[in-house]
Amino acid sequence: MTPATFALLIWILFPFPLIFLWLRNRSKTKKCEQSGAEIQLKLDGLIKKYSPATSLEDEISRLEAEVADTGLKTQKVRAEYSEKRQLLNKLR
Repeated sequence: MTPATFALLIWILFPFPLIFLWLRNRSKTKKCEQSGAEIQLKLDGLIKKYSPATSLEDEISRLEAEVADTGLKTQKVRAEYSEKRQLLNKLR
């Protein structure tokens, strides 16, 4: 086999392994894309399923903050009442 024949043989056969690798990689890519789409659908379903729970948690947090604020206002009113009651008692 002459070097020219060997080079020609390599030149002709070289693309086939590359094509094989490209096709195999393409099929793996499609499988990964399908898997990613399935995972995204599951994630969307979970988000939709649990969104009321997260909104309830937000509402609970808001109401807890409101209760704390109301408690502070109540303490302030009681303190003012106590001061004014003492002033009234002195005036009597």
